[in-house]
Amino acid sequence: MWWEILICTSALTIGIGAFKLLNKSYGLRWIYGILLTTTLLANGYLLTIGNIQIFSTSHVGNLVSEKTWLQVRVTEPAEEKAKSYKVSMEVESFRDSSGWHETHGKVITYIQKSEEAKAIEYGDILLLNTRLNESKSPNNPGEFNYKRYLQFHNIYHQCYIDASDWINTGKNEGFLIFIWSNSLRTHLLRIFKQYGINGNEFGVASALVLGYKGAIEAELIRAYSSAGATHVLAVSGLHVGIIFVILNNILMFLDKIKYGHIIKGILLIAFLWFYAMLTGLSPSVLRAATMFSFIVIAKATRRNTNIYNTLAVSAFVLLIINPFLIMEVGFQLSYLAVIGIIYLQPKIYNWLNPHNWLLDKMWELTAVSIAAQVATFPLGLLYFHQFPNYFFISNLIVIPIATLIVYAGILLFLISWETILAAWVAKAMYWLIWFMNYCVQLIESIPYALTESLTINITETWMIYLIIITFLIYFAYKKAKYLHVALSCTLLLVSYQLYQGITQSKQLKFVVYHVPKTTAFEFIDGHSSFLVADSSLIHDNEKMKFYIKHHWWEVGATNNQLIDGNKSVSKRVKKYGIGFFQHNKKSVAVVTDQSSAHASQLLVDYLIVSKIKHLDLEKLTQDYEFETLIFDSSNPKWMTQKWKQQALKMRLNVHSVPNDGAFVVDI
Repeated sequence: MWWEILICTSALTIGIGAFKLLNKSYGLRWIYGILLTTTLLANGYLLTIGNIQIFSTSHVGNLVSEKTWLQVRVTEPAEEKAKSYKVSMEVESFRDSSGWHETHGKVITYIQKSEEAKAIEYGDILLLNTRLNESKSPNNPGEFNYKRYLQFHNIYHQCYIDASDWINTGKNEGFLIFIWSNSLRTHLLRIFKQYGINGNEFGVASALVLGYKGAIEAELIRAYSSAGATHVLAVSGLHVGIIFVILNNILMFLDKIKYGHIIKGILLIAFLWFYAMLTGLSPSVLRAATMFSFIVIAKATRRNTNIYNTLAVSAFVLLIINPFLIMEVGFQLSYLAVIGIIYLQPKIYNWLNPHNWLLDKMWELTAVSIAAQVATFPLGLLYFHQFPNYFFISNLIVIPIATLIVYAGILLFLISWETILAAWVAKAMYWLIWFMNYCVQLIESIPYALTESLTINITETWMIYLIIITFLIYFAYKKAKYLHVALSCTLLLVSYQLYQGITQSKQLKFVVYHVPKTTAFEFIDGHSSFLVADSSLIHDNEKMKFYIKHHWWEVGATNNQLIDGNKSVSKRVKKYGIGFFQHNKKSVAVVTDQSSAHASQLLVDYLIVSKIKHLDLEKLTQDYEFETLIFDSSNPKWMTQKWKQQALKMRLNVHSVPNDGAFVVDI
């Protein structure tokens, strides 16, 4: 049906567009507008559907359900993890009883560490003996939806491979230009290490110049995030702009010869896209390279460009190639930042007029930072739940130093054969990075550097952008009606948040979280929470943030009490040898041992089975009377599945956290 609509509307649109009489009549222009809009919508729909690979009958997910041999092609360089190598692959064929059959589909594979796995390169053809597992949905409320993230990249399956379950065929079928660019990036990374750039300095250098983030420590990334300077670690418009300026100056001599501007344009575009491939083709790099390409084309053809049109066309082209790019956080942030800088920076810069050259440059850079932050902070709150309060200070320091580091890195590559001179450049680069890291960590350590626990939903995000836009319209036209609209939107947002706050103040929840090999449960009462968990979880900030804190932010739990489940002891624990907790007339017992004898049957609402190796369900029902039986994630998944089946046969109300995800109930 959609194909028919597309063909008909496209034909009508082209026909009416060519019909001059209709186009000259202003009163009939709406007909052409409706047809053009319908055509674009139909094209967008079909393009999106066509890019969802799982809909194809030949997709590996629709053909393979058991463990079997797969032939795959490595699509990205291996990424080293703690116990494995993470490798992105494209499945090309599978084997069954009748032989090998062609298929397709992307998978994420975790291969057990070995020397052979370490040697895997882009384009390698491997044979895997494995079973594909569907990507898992979030196991906890508020947890990052990794399954949806993978689906936007057309990845629906993952697998883990033991060292004995795969073979490298020795063939490589990657695109030559990608093979060469990956090989070149590896060589350039070696140059950094060859000249003594190691540790955190190597991690920042590799990310800043070449877009390789695998060597940066999590603690340093957190420092840059808290200081509001994470953007310098991801190759983006800033970096591509620096490369563009360098290349444009080097090739300036071509402007003096016949057709030199065309040759220069071709070379600039070729070098920009090669740099984009070298740095990994991230959304921010794609956006920057595409936008600069249109600027180069306009200059080569001696045409003036409108920056907004250039930006729109670059986004349009990228979304035609991959519609799901619009769901990339980097894509959204990069375009909004550029739009903010283009529109707001000149206006903010005009607020002050410093006569000192240095102060003028500092204010110009500050204006850029403020403009970008105004355009992107709602998305920052939505995705990252934090706001860097000293972003303008960090950017004043980081951006100039980062620019110098990029120049130094390129110079080091160019003169790497000249050992003495290259060593001096590398030393200067090392100390520049060290100083930048020091400044970022210093800013992070300043009190109130980061405001956390800021949570807004998508509705609130749109409302904030509506407020920003309406205020900008008011400042542009200075008409009272626009101010009234802006203030009305602000009042609507405040009212919405007040409603949310009142609703959250009345909430009462009981939650048993899914944290692998860990016991963790809590009562949420209004804006307070009482979390009982293993000490290993309580003292691990990264785990707390990933598994627990996002839910706190989502439900507005700002007063959080942490209770060490290994140390908490009540009178009933002493008497019965179990953990016993009660809140708002709801009681919870945690069973870790069935050896204790009870004088009488204990009555509880929720009975949690935790860290127990052998479970006698018959004895459990004799010792306890409960409303719901819960197996928490400290127990092995296969074991809880077995217990769950037994409990269901006994007609017990049961929930297995390892199998079913977190247990959440309003009490």
